[in-house]
Parts: sequence; C-alpha cells; structure tokens
Amino acid sequence: ISHAWISHRAVAWISHAHHSMSPRVVRAQGSVRMLSVKVQTAAGGVQGKNLTRVAKPIIPKKVVVITKTTRYEDESMRISRKPFGQLSEAEKTVVDSVLSRQGFNVAACRESHEMQTNAVLTVRQTLKRRGIEVEVVTSGERFTSMYSDEELREGGVGERKSTFAEGDGGISMALLESGKAQHYDFCISAGGDGTFLRASLGITGKVPLVGINTDPSRSRGKLCTTTADGLDTLLDKLEKGEFEWQKRHRIQLSLRSIGSDAKRGRVLRQCALNEVFVGERDPCRASVLKVSSDGGKKWDRYKCSGLIVSTGTGASAWQKEASTVTPQDCVDVLKGLVDLYGDKAVSKDILSIISGDGLDAGALAEVCNQRLKDERLAPEDERLALLVREPILPSGDIAAGNAIWKGFDADDAFLEQTEPGHHPSRRHIVKKLIVSSVGSDAQLVLDGRVWVPLERGMEAVLETSEEHALWSFKIKDDPHVEWGLDDA
Repeated sequence: ISHAWISHRAVAWISHAHHSMSPRVVRAQGSVRMLSVKVQTAAGGVQGKNLTRVAKPIIPKKVVVITKTTRYEDESMRISRKPFGQLSEAEKTVVDSVLSRQGFNVAACRESHEMQTNAVLTVRQTLKRRGIEVEVVTSGERFTSMYSDEELREGGVGERKSTFAEGDGGISMALLESGKAQHYDFCISAGGDGTFLRASLGITGKVPLVGINTDPSRSRGKLCTTTADGLDTLLDKLEKGEFEWQKRHRIQLSLRSIGSDAKRGRVLRQCALNEVFVGERDPCRASVLKVSSDGGKKWDRYKCSGLIVSTGTGASAWQKEASTVTPQDCVDVLKGLVDLYGDKAVSKDILSIISGDGLDAGALAEVCNQRLKDERLAPEDERLALLVREPILPSGDIAAGNAIWKGFDADDAFLEQTEPGHHPSRRHIVKKLIVSSVGSDAQLVLDGRVWVPLERGMEAVLETSEEHALWSFKIKDDPHVEWGLDDA
C-alpha cells in the first residue's frame, strides 16, 4: 500500500502515552476519509454505570441517512472513469456491454441498483412527509479500485476521493467529519449489513443506529431493523415508545509501546462491531503473534493465519464461518476413533447404522454446529471470542494426554497445557486481549474496513466498554421483517 494512502485524518487518535511511534491508519476499499458522527441525542435516557436504556417515546426531528455506492455505480465509474451522475444513457450502454463480456449478470446488477435507489428515495420521502429533517450521505465505500496497484505503489494518485454524486439535500463526508453535523436523533443505514457496519464505525456517541434493508430479496440484513416500506411502522412504534433497546458491544482498540506503563496508549476513535482481524497483510505469510488475556502475565505464542477477535454480534459472522464443522470433519473424527480404539470406539447401534444405511455425517455436523451456535456470545455480552485461524501447532500440542474429555457432557472437557506458551485449543472467551507481532508486516483490520498497522515494538489492546456500545431498536411485530432468521 502506498504511503499516499496513509492519512492521519482517517482516524482521530487520543494520546495517552508518550512514544515516538505514530500509528498509521489505512482505509480499505475507497476513500480514506472516515465518517464520524459524534452526537448529543435525546433518543432515550441513558442510565447507570452499565448504560441501560429505558424505552421512552421518541419523536425525531433530524435524521441522517447513510447510504452506499451500488455495485453498478462502482463498476460504471471503473469502466468510464467518470462520476456515475455524469454518465449518459449511451455511455451506460457501453458499460453494460463491457460488464456482460466480463461475465456480469447486467440485468441483476442494474435491478439491484434500482432497488437501492428507490429504497433510499422511499426513506427520504417517508421522513420528509412526517416533517423530519433528513440529510443523506454516502459511505464512499467502493467495490473496486479506480486505479491499478502499480499506480498506487508509484504514489502518483494521492488521496482518492469518493465520486458519489450527492442528491438534493445531501451533505458531504467532510461536513460529518468536521463535527458540525451534530444533534441527530438517530442514524439510518440504508443498504444491508455491510452498510450498517460501515455506519457503525462512524458513530462515536450514543446516537442510535437503525438498519434499513433496501433489498431484502437479495440481502440477509441480519443487523437491519426493518425495510424501507416498514419505516413508517417503525416511526409509529418509536413515537409510542413501543420498542426495546438493543445494545451491541463493540471492540475498542488502542496501541501502546511494549512494556509501556500506560494502561491504554493511543485510542482509535472507531470501534469494531463485528470483529478485529490480527495477522499479516500478505495472506500467504504465516503470522507470529504473542497474546495475553484478562490481565494475565503469561503470554501465548501463536503461529497461524491470524486471529479473529469477535463480539457477540460478530460471533455469527466471519467467526461462525471459520468455526463451522463440516460433514467431512465428522467422518475424519469417526475414522480416527476407530483407528485409535477399534470397534469399541462406537456402540453396536452406530455400527449397525454405518454397516446399513450409513451414518448421516451431514446430520451430525448440523448438530455440532447447533451446539456451537448455542454457545455463542450474545450481542450485549461484554466478553470477546478469540479464534486462532489455521494454527501451526508444535508436535507436542497434538499428542496423547494433552486434551482430556471426561464424562458425556462436553462441558466437562478440559485442555492441559503441554508446552509453555502453547495450547491445543483454537477458541477462547476473554474480556481483554493484548497482542503483539514479531512478523514482518502485521495489521489489525476492523470490520474488514479499517486497516491499522501493528508495528514491531507496539502492542494492541482489544476490549469492550459500556460507553462505546452501539444502540439500536427492536420492533418485534413489524410485518415487513421476517424475525427468527438469526444466522442459520
């Protein structure tokens, strides 16, 4: 990544420690500018040290809508090298032809674009009809790069700016960053879960964030509260106080010098809602990381493909997929049991099933994954889930006697450490994590959108705090939302 991408404006740092190493912050997928909405809000009272909220009637007067650049807009700008709003119909026809040759389903791409555009229009019209002042801003996030990697490496591009054309009444990202656009009653993310995550990175106050799923036929929208057509119902419920507050803990990240007496160091203003990835920037290179948790003095050393540190919200996202048990995993374990213990490894009933119709490894994997789901952290849980990706374990870590399962309840299993600094387990639940790297080019990535280099001599502190929790609404009888989908 070119130094032209490095911008101290991208993220505000608050210095709590004195050291000469200034952190560098890099934005992924587009403009380096970060949306920051620090808000004084009247949307519900915040009470007590644990910041619980009481549902009271909310009559919003001013709302900001955070939308996205659609895939069709982005691809059109990539091909034409012009802002989407300046393209003629003839130029769009050329774009469609190029996309078709590149293997795109142009009709689906344009249909998704129209769905997004119409949904945002519906949201704006609904808010204005109810006398609510509304401002619209794009996140500036891009699917593709308008410049080649060679251009970036040569440093000839500089800071890339969003080419999104604001509509009437829209405001710029710079205005939000300046801190002048305050006092919103709540924010609306108009898109899917990705737009919600992007918006969350910009919210530093107690302003609630409401997710509007603009294309429910294609987008799961697990983090979204309702659809564009359901916004009226949502606003009615808010005005009557007929809702519940949803608290989601986020990961706060700070950097400090190794061995520093400072408790927190330099604090990143943005917080991760889903997860923080820690690992080498080059995915082909093994990460070598030292980790300490919950104030312990002992450090674990991991050589792996990186760490995924997730919240309860993120436990059903990347971490879930990285932990999924497959039918092949089940078959491999059963084969290992038979090889180790012979026919006594399985009961006669299971033997008859295997020799008859065969064991349904898919059903077994489904049960295993359901158990993992039941054990996931809740969004409001202040703890973090740590997953080690593809660990390169010393021979002593996978050996007889170091992981004993006693009884028929998996909760009775315990893992014995066989070698200082190493554990045979890939998953841990922690409250606070400190990590440093002895690799060549490590980084921390917040929600797949903000890159923070983890330089040698520095350590990162990852933890949650009540004051940085994200707040949203739960409206369980909205006919526009299919509840109970969760994360199957």
